[in-house]
Amino acid sequence: MDSKVCRRKDCINSGPQPLSAFHTNRWKKDGYYNICKVCHAKECLVAQTKYKKKNAKLLSQKAMANAKKNYSNTRKNANNWYKNNRDKVKRKNADYVRRNSHKVNAYMRKRDADKLQRTPKWLTKDDFKFIELFYKEAARLTKETKINYEVDHIVPLQGKIVSGLHVPWNLQVITESENCHKHNKFE
Repeated sequence: MDSKVCRRKDCINSGPQPLSAFHTNRWKKDGYYNICKVCHAKECLVAQTKYKKKNAKLLSQKAMANAKKNYSNTRKNANNWYKNNRDKVKRKNADYVRRNSHKVNAYMRKRDADKLQRTPKWLTKDDFKFIELFYKEAARLTKETKINYEVDHIVPLQGKIVSGLHVPWNLQVITESENCHKHNKFE
């Protein structure tokens, strides 16, 4: 007996089918289920759909809880790894800059051009001196605290919604990590 007929009346494969079309079941006399794999898959899909509709709220809450738990664990692990491997990260960044100096240079030239384009012509010499003071302060804080400080534009030069100007009242000195976290966002 190397063929079997599916017991479902609406089976698309009417008539005898090879035994490979049936899942094995050691509790049956012939060792195979009475319905073919295709019909079994349909039954499972229908049952899953009914279950999901009936328990949509519960499943959504479980998914959100798992996502929050996994996100916080992932962030903690990433932060711990970064703290323990700062030298490795610095070497990797330096290697990237060395191998991709053309990309880094292109990005920096674009950034410089954008900054020039967003520096108004009506700024006075005093305004430029004040801008320079921000950069001096960032360098001083970096040297004293051994934490990298950067000059940040409060309203980003290349924001998605609004773009700011390179003027003294749009600058602030913050840590490198805060600046990286902020990206080009303006709240």
